[in-house]
Amino acid sequence: MEIRIERSSLIMPVNVSRFVERAWTRGVEQITLVLEDSVAPNQKEDARKLVKEAIGIAARGGASISVRINKDNIEKVLKASIWPGLYGILMTKVESVEEVQLADKFIGDLERERGIGKGTIKIKPLIESAIGVWNAFSIATASERICQFGDVAAGHNSRFRN
Repeated sequence: MEIRIERSSLIMPVNVSRFVERAWTRGVEQITLVLEDSVAPNQKEDARKLVKEAIGIAARGGASISVRINKDNIEKVLKASIWPGLYGILMTKVESVEEVQLADKFIGDLERERGIGKGTIKIKPLIESAIGVWNAFSIATASERICQFGDVAAGHNSRFRN
């Protein structure tokens, strides 16, 4: 598996065009286009229509591109998100192996349909609940696509000491 070092990242709602259009000029190694909480519920359908073009625009500077999603309407969201040029999917609020495996299946189907090499699109599950922590090992090993594992501490305002 290819290991990517992402020392700098930019995260933005996919439906704010001025952010997307300038993202590639910022010199970051990873850009995340957000389709979940930072997009208002009444704008999500329109935002999904923007993802394909936004991937191409954001990738101009050589950054890897991910789309941040939640598990609601997973099939619809993945259909909008899986396109050539995408590096991976950040899945928020993951609590079970089944959620990751369902996403893996849909991603594989879309890779075949859209001429993307098998296994190209990665999954980055984010654990944000106690049940997710309980199932963390199983989630982390639920798919060969998993390339990064989420930050539970961020969701709980945890602080670490040296």
